[in-house]
Amino acid sequence: MRSFNVDVTWFDGALSDAKQRAAIDGAPVEKVIKAGVPVIDMDTLIAPLDQIDVHSFLAPDNEFMGAAVAQVLMDQIGAKDSW
Repeated sequence: MRSFNVDVTWFDGALSDAKQRAAIDGAPVEKVIKAGVPVIDMDTLIAPLDQIDVHSFLAPDNEFMGAAVAQVLMDQIGAKDSW
């Protein structure tokens, strides 16, 4: 895929953790990085950041998102106390 003049390779694990990990774990990613390709790790930590030289790591704030969804659900069912 090409977007904003950048080639993007997307690895889809097809809801299989084994397939996803095999595509991105350790050696394949290190080979890409050593070839000079910037790797952006999104949402799933490939390896501890002090062990692999990814260009950037992006992750959502799952605790905030969970609390926000829980609050909306509680509001919708008429709960009296907020979370």
